[in-house]
Amino acid sequence: MGHTNIGIRKVYPTMDTGKIHLISNVGSDLVTNGGFDSVTTGWIPGNDAVLSSVAGGQSGNCLKVARNVTATPFAYQGVTTVVGKLYRWSVYFKKGDGSIGAINIGTSPTGSEYFGSGALADVAWTKYTGVFKATATTVYIAFMNYDDDTKCELFDTMTLFEVNSLIPVSHSSVVIDTEAAGATDDLDTIYGGQPGQIIVLSSIADARDVVVKDGAGLLLQADFTLGTINDSITLECVSLNAWKELSRAANG
Repeated sequence: MGHTNIGIRKVYPTMDTGKIHLISNVGSDLVTNGGFDSVTTGWIPGNDAVLSSVAGGQSGNCLKVARNVTATPFAYQGVTTVVGKLYRWSVYFKKGDGSIGAINIGTSPTGSEYFGSGALADVAWTKYTGVFKATATTVYIAFMNYDDDTKCELFDTMTLFEVNSLIPVSHSSVVIDTEAAGATDDLDTIYGGQPGQIIVLSSIADARDVVVKDGAGLLLQADFTLGTINDSITLECVSLNAWKELSRAANG
């Protein structure tokens, strides 16, 4: 049985057929000031939100979204998109001195047509990521604060890239390379899939370690490093975007 090489850090089965697909970025990051290094330029306050760039981010400073008077304050940015194109986004969230935040991505300032996280209460920086197909010429990214008082929620390292068309891969054996042939990289997300679909992951080279990360979409016993070409991990799709570990083999 053959296999397919995947030359990036994430694996993307199609949303409809369950086949494994390769996807990669096209062009540069479309978000203005997604790192919040010193200012909040590019982000618009909604519902009287108080926005500030503060220390303690996932990388450098981060965006603090605080309530002033009006309920459910938020920060948002509109980004031009092309209908029918695919886009990949990622952002980090951490609970501030408040209790509940959220991430919405959609076709209006607080819309969630592409993604709605629901209530978030992570006490450590946690990465959220996804892929969507644009149905409108503007996508709105909104960072929500659901606290009842003047407390805050924190967001950092927001990126949005157009990605290439999905390229079908015909085998369930998937060989993964690190991004830019680095010494190590994380695999934290597998998009799509059909319940019951099984894939076997391995690394392309002994010198390029792929760390398969336990998390919300990858239900593992624990993180597992594909440290040699003989190591493998077998996963089964349990629902769209969610996979569980069946077995692992550290054969190095």
